Amino acid sequence: MLKFSKVRKQFNSRVILDIPTLDLDSNLYWVQGQNGSGKSTFLRMVAGIIPFDGQIAFGNVDSKLHPVAYRQNISWADAEPLYPPFLSGQELLEFYVKLRGTPVKDAQELIDRIGIREFIDSRTGTYSSGTLKKLSLLLAFVGSPPIILLDEPLVTLDTVAVKSICDIVKEMQLSGSLLLVSSHLEHDALVSLSNKRLHVTNHTITLS
Repeated sequence: MLKFSKVRKQFNSRVILDIPTLDLDSNLYWVQGQNGSGKSTFLRMVAGIIPFDGQIAFGNVDSKLHPVAYRQNISWADAEPLYPPFLSGQELLEFYVKLRGTPVKDAQELIDRIGIREFIDSRTGTYSSGTLKKLSLLLAFVGSPPIILLDEPLVTLDTVAVKSICDIVKEMQLSGSLLLVSSHLEHDALVSLSNKRLHVTNHTITLS
């Protein structure tokens, strides 16, 4: 379970998010809110990328007291992913495979399902925005981590890739991962996979 207690994020005196308490079981959650409401900030706090007041913990692992152990449970795919342009997708994938102890066979299968095979050996500096997105999702799914954070995962993807990503997300959900998917597009195919909503409104988050 992912637990939030007295979580607060503000920039200078402006409050962005104030979450008194929130408990999330393993499931697929659609993080819903207007542009600028704090969806990406919420995901970045869960990922341990930005500081905040209060406590976020996965099970008994506190994100502040045990940051390395906590982050080992987290996988993150940014809305606009950026990687060192001199590294290839294959080099990044090998790093993730080693980090998560993933069987090479599983990683190779994901490459083909996501449709990035012909680009995987090229440097990321040559990638289009759609290929960068595919790479970020490939890295996010490798190893089936307990918590997967996807920020606008379908933007810039082609129709075939969208179906593949939705299929993989559904499989991850059924395998017991907790997925937080941020999207402001009502017609996104991913939305239909989730019966859980996290509403980001009035600087807080409510579950329905």
